[in-house]
Amino acid sequence: SGLTAVVVAMVTAWTVLAEWGRPGGKRPSNEMFAGILVGFAGVALLLLPGTLSGQARVSTLAVAVLMPASFLWAVGSIYSRYAELPRSTIMVAGMEMLCGGFMLAMAGLVSGEAAAFNLSAVSARSVTALAYLVVFGSLLAFTAFAWLLQVSTPAKVSTYGYINPMVAVILGWLFRGEHLSTREVFASLVIVGAVVVIVTSRSMTSGIRGLMRSGRRAPAEGKLESAKAGVAPAASPERASE
Repeated sequence: SGLTAVVVAMVTAWTVLAEWGRPGGKRPSNEMFAGILVGFAGVALLLLPGTLSGQARVSTLAVAVLMPASFLWAVGSIYSRYAELPRSTIMVAGMEMLCGGFMLAMAGLVSGEAAAFNLSAVSARSVTALAYLVVFGSLLAFTAFAWLLQVSTPAKVSTYGYINPMVAVILGWLFRGEHLSTREVFASLVIVGAVVVIVTSRSMTSGIRGLMRSGRRAPAEGKLESAKAGVAPAASPERASE
């Protein structure tokens, strides 16, 4: 799982590049480019020790599947910000999870997983793990992710791709007794530093502030323009009906 999280960290770079490549997209700032490079350096440090020591065998096929999957996730994240979607974030997240779950279920049936399923082999531990993934990994985390895509910038939301490898390493050390080397601790600090660089870049903070100002000041600015033109502000639907 730690190695998978490292490979999936590519989604952060894909998201920034997808936002840049879309029609009308904005070029990332130099600070963001620097943060991406520093983040990948930290991810490489996480991956490097296990690979050199022979403790981890990297499957070429697995990486070949994860890379385009990360790219498509980034493209979908960008698309969801500009597509005409229901106003309810819960409905949006539910639609995506139901469609994804259905497609995975069909893939499992085609690959013969149903025939290999043994109900007697299901343990309380596996049921608890599944319940955790359903509640915290899907209902809470994914819904929060869908909401963040609507209220924040893709580059800021996608920084979770740098955090995931660090969290995977720390959880493995805490709960599975996995060794945490000095190099891995340093790599984690590098990743956190990259997140700070990306989140605090000038282009990102100015974009967030501009979005907040436009959302908060639009009604007041509309009233000001109406006053200058000598036109009374439009009444609300409730007041108009009265």
